[in-house]
Amino acid sequence: MSLLRLARLAAPLAVGAVLLALWEIVVRFEGIPPYILPGPLLVAETLWTDGPSLLGSLMVTLRVTLAALAAAAVLGGGIAL
Repeated sequence: MSLLRLARLAAPLAVGAVLLALWEIVVRFEGIPPYILPGPLLVAETLWTDGPSLLGSLMVTLRVTLAALAAAAVLGGGIAL
C-alpha cells in the first residue's frame, strides 16, 4: 500500500476520532445530561448492551422511512408530470 493511499485512508479516520473525542470531552466537562446529548461512549455501550432489542426498532423505522420515500417519489413524480 502506498503512502499516499494510506494517508487518504488515515486522514478521515483521524478527523472522525478527533471529533468523537471532542464530543465526549464537551459532554463530560459541561455536564450535559445523557437524555439531552449522550456521549459517544454511552452510545456505543448502549448499542452493545441493547443491540438486539434495538434491531427490531431499526427495521420498523427503515420500513416506514422507505415507504415514505416511495410515496414521496410517486406523488412528486405525479405532480411533476
